[in-house]
Amino acid sequence: MPGTPVTSVVTVLPEEFEWPSREHVRRKREAGVGAVAWQGFKISEELKLKEAAASLARDTSDLIGPRPEDKIAGQLSSRFYSSIGSMLDSGDYRSDRCIIVRVPKSDFATRPAALLSVGDRTVYSAFVSSLAARAEKYMVSQEVCFWPRQIDVPKRWEAFLNWPLDAGFDYVVKADVVSFYDSIDHRKLGKVLIDATGRRVLVEKLVNFLGDLMGDRRGLPQGHLASDALSTLFLQEVDSSMVKEGYAYVRHGDDIRVGARNYSEARSSLLLLEDLVRERGLVLASSKCTILKSEHYREEISSGKAPVEVIREKLLADTVARLKSSEDLLLITLNLIGEFDIARELFYEEAITFEEAIERIKPKIRPEDKVVFETIYVQTLEKAPGKPDALNREDFHGTLKLCLTQLAAAGSSAALSDCASLLRSYPDKTRMVCSYLCSRIGSDGKKVAEQVEEFLSYSTFRTAWQEAWVIRSLRGLARESFSDELIAKLEGLVTEQSQDWLPRVEAACTLASVGQLDENLHRFIRRAAPGPLQVDLVEAAVYCRAEQWATNYLDSLSTDSILSVVRDGLISALTK
Repeated sequence: MPGTPVTSVVTVLPEEFEWPSREHVRRKREAGVGAVAWQGFKISEELKLKEAAASLARDTSDLIGPRPEDKIAGQLSSRFYSSIGSMLDSGDYRSDRCIIVRVPKSDFATRPAALLSVGDRTVYSAFVSSLAARAEKYMVSQEVCFWPRQIDVPKRWEAFLNWPLDAGFDYVVKADVVSFYDSIDHRKLGKVLIDATGRRVLVEKLVNFLGDLMGDRRGLPQGHLASDALSTLFLQEVDSSMVKEGYAYVRHGDDIRVGARNYSEARSSLLLLEDLVRERGLVLASSKCTILKSEHYREEISSGKAPVEVIREKLLADTVARLKSSEDLLLITLNLIGEFDIARELFYEEAITFEEAIERIKPKIRPEDKVVFETIYVQTLEKAPGKPDALNREDFHGTLKLCLTQLAAAGSSAALSDCASLLRSYPDKTRMVCSYLCSRIGSDGKKVAEQVEEFLSYSTFRTAWQEAWVIRSLRGLARESFSDELIAKLEGLVTEQSQDWLPRVEAACTLASVGQLDENLHRFIRRAAPGPLQVDLVEAAVYCRAEQWATNYLDSLSTDSILSVVRDGLISALTK
């Protein structure tokens, strides 16, 4: 019957089994064969499209950043997911080839993040969530595979790092898989999924969908929760085999730790791990495979933590020393903090000593977090990689991230004038620097725009991903914060055909947000932009809907069952 789960299929496929090719699927479509080809199987009844559409905001990519559809995930109507379901059943649904965006890493390499259209995000999430309940039962326990899983669980990264130490092992093996998401073979993944769920027809559909999405039979779109779930399932045979052989093994994503009692056991576990990973068509990253004594491992995982309280106490000690050296300064301080009784006892009644007075006001003169992190921030830049007595890259990254996060929360502008140079020198820190810039929009909007303009004026190489993040930092600024030169730079980006699409579209949306995108620019970029970015141009028109051309364009979307729903949701979201 339609909608009945397919549970009677053979779950282990023969080695010679081949998934239906894209050409085979195309021929069936042209022959008018859709759901009938699957013996009455209606995929829309199997997929949780409504739940997938509602969960888009939770699936925000931490690599790509927020997408326009994230703002309206809870407002997507039944027309949206019913239309997608109907197209899937008939075989008329066409996925867009995902856009691969290169995200810088600290070692000058990049990781490929995938940008999907709103429809493809929904379909992909629906496929995987429909398999999740059965797939979770196939997995090893959460004490072995910390994260990700088929269900929502806390990431527990710190617990994962500390596990070998808490368990009392003398040696720790560190390993991870090189180019993990890129290397996952769809055919092998399909076999694992059928073994785990018994849902052969659904899995075949998913495998073909992935092939169309990636333009290849290998690789998962990185930066999406659905890919996390599939990738972790792909390594279950590795997890279970390591545990079955008696090794103290844990995994978090593609990061692996093995606890060992001695060096020989550590070596043998690493050899087995390498063999198991190769059987899956994967390779361990040789530069990251190490065996450490537990004390050295402990130093490694704790070295990047900023000594916040140590700095706080040092600043307090400096303040106390200054107060002790000057009666006038102490009197001024007592009056400023409202301790008039202590001032009277010290200077007029002479009932207490300088030391006693200072001890009593210590709670009020302890440096606030803002002052502490401003100090740590300055010290961190003084020890940036390449400078004398430099921090290693991991420690520098961790401390800088902590400082920028805390400075943003405290409302400090201490790092604002450094942002352009930080972006130029450390492209892998772009997200955290841009998050800090966004935190200053309300108080220092013009200075934020100046930093972005300075960065865009540099002639040094920058990736499309970095440009897009930096330009996005301007969202929320008023028109008066933009110089004419910055507006001209953004217009130039939109029309520069040698540029990648992501920063061009981001520049168009930013211009639209301050009423500087005209009809010609919008039409110019809209006509050629790839499918996953069309929703951004809908958002740009929503910003400009006071203009007749934008109203006309938005009205023309009414026949598009996907973009029209996105249009309505964005209009609602942006008018709140």
